[in-house]
Amino acid sequence: MILKIRQMAKELFEATFVIEADGRTVGDMKLVGSLGSMEGVWSIRYAGLSVRMTHGKVQLPAGEKPFRPYDIYVNDQPTGSVFQTDVKEGGLFSKYPVSKIYFNGACCTLYPICFGEEGAKSPVYFQNTQIAEVHKSAVIENELHHFNMYIKDERFATACVLLCCYSYVLGFFRPGEKPIMSVRKIICTEKNKHLLAKYDPGFMASFQ
Repeated sequence: MILKIRQMAKELFEATFVIEADGRTVGDMKLVGSLGSMEGVWSIRYAGLSVRMTHGKVQLPAGEKPFRPYDIYVNDQPTGSVFQTDVKEGGLFSKYPVSKIYFNGACCTLYPICFGEEGAKSPVYFQNTQIAEVHKSAVIENELHHFNMYIKDERFATACVLLCCYSYVLGFFRPGEKPIMSVRKIICTEKNKHLLAKYDPGFMASFQ
């Protein structure tokens, strides 16, 4: 299953997106921010669900240390949470950030990995199994951001959509920033060997 998230517009305090599959629009998303805050409220329609994500203090299992947590509501009912946290592997100075989502009774983790000019190719895991990979180009035109999701296990499609929403607000949402016509590149290369170990170069073979 391949889903594409395309940003259609950026305003001072809003960003709108569509979700596509096989060239068809299958959902839409809108993020609304406010003056003086880096956070916003997501409204998402996908797979017959009406989802809202808002910044707040979420109830998480013991041991989790969330950064910028968002509550998830489906049809106005609390359903889960998504947040950034650090993973420590291989010693005191070998930690790296990941995004975690608790949704529909499952926990999935997105590992953000950048490959320079190739952009980001971020694997998503459920427990110890990779269930998806999220690609994002290093090139950004007119401040519009796009994500391609290659999903092997369709049970986690909605969770992957919400992880992309969170990735956008975490890394790219700037409320009050005037949109401009431009072309720019964000070039970064991951060097943490523990994080790079999460990347499976053979994962995409089934999508070729």
